[in-house]
Amino acid sequence: MKTLVIIVASLFAGVVLSAPTDSTTKDSQENTYSIKVSDHGVEKEDTIIIDEEKNIEIFQTVDSDDAEVVEDFDAGLEGIIPRNGDSCYVKPLNSGENIPPAELKSRLESSGSENVIQEQGDKDDDLYVLAGGPIKNRAVVGETIAEKCEGRNIYWLTLAEDGHQDQGRVKRSCYLYYCSLRVYLGKGRYYYHCYIVRYLC
Repeated sequence: MKTLVIIVASLFAGVVLSAPTDSTTKDSQENTYSIKVSDHGVEKEDTIIIDEEKNIEIFQTVDSDDAEVVEDFDAGLEGIIPRNGDSCYVKPLNSGENIPPAELKSRLESSGSENVIQEQGDKDDDLYVLAGGPIKNRAVVGETIAEKCEGRNIYWLTLAEDGHQDQGRVKRSCYLYYCSLRVYLGKGRYYYHCYIVRYLC
């Protein structure tokens, strides 16, 4: 996406774990992990929250425009929840690309510390756009995404027809940029994929 000032196409991240924190409620048990990510030689810290009971992963990533990403494997959806603003966004979860919560937890806890490696390349990021008006039946997005988006409109996203190409800025459009962990590469390393959401503002 050459029109954006700052773009990180994709990252390899070695995991440097802090001790997982258990947060137990009557409904679920969450485990929180911190991992180190290298962004052009600058090491930053991401947070991953895994809830095996609800079959959910939550990513609080450094390579984003201040958004939290919820991956709900039961609902089959990925929710993008900006920390500011009056809207949330959802799109289908790619089950073939995402690591299920129980498996991700096991890999994080067994990976140990590795060197952080960043992939060099000229890949563009996927561009998503709004698929229509706000969702009327909020139950379809699952309990966690609905709770985190309480008081906000929720919109479906679809991959832009031009895929990875953004033919200039659309009038009155704003852009949200976020990344989240996708594929385990072995030896404590993971592949990050980044996305751009275009919406009216």
